[in-house]
Amino acid sequence: MKDIEIDELIAEAMKIDEFAINFKIVGNKYDLARQVIMNRTKSGKTKEELSEGTGLTVKYIEQIEKAQANTTIEDFSKIAHFLDKEVCIMMI
Repeated sequence: MKDIEIDELIAEAMKIDEFAINFKIVGNKYDLARQVIMNRTKSGKTKEELSEGTGLTVKYIEQIEKAQANTTIEDFSKIAHFLDKEVCIMMI
């Protein structure tokens, strides 16, 4: 049996439109989660402080940081504003 690399499997699966769309959505969620975690920790803020400053619950912030929330642009903007950052959205 031939060994198949994960990259080959993903490349083959990416030919299926539904898989490609969902794969990119999941990737984007993790990118947003990493951005929130990185910027929150760089600023020295706790999840509780972020919650108080944005009006979002700690539970919701935890879901965002685990890429388990369907975060709105409005909520992401609240987080960015509290962390003295700007939101930049690009379609490429």
